[in-house]
Amino acid sequence: MLAARLQDWKRHTPYGKDVVAIKAGVPIAEGQRFGLNDLRHSLSNWLVNKAKVEPKTVQGILRHSKIQTMVDLYTQ
Repeated sequence: MLAARLQDWKRHTPYGKDVVAIKAGVPIAEGQRFGLNDLRHSLSNWLVNKAKVEPKTVQGILRHSKIQTMVDLYTQ
């Protein structure tokens, strides 16, 4: 019953269509998922490695209680 409801929602919602990332040129393979968590990873990685923002500041932006969690999960 839940699966049927979700399929119905996907057919009627504007959010069930191709993601804006595809329109922006982000290469997303068939069957690959893309969501907000991917954006968190990209933002964290960019802030720490490219913009040279202190990891402690990025930790606050992402609202992680431990800096090690942020570093382990979101930076390369």
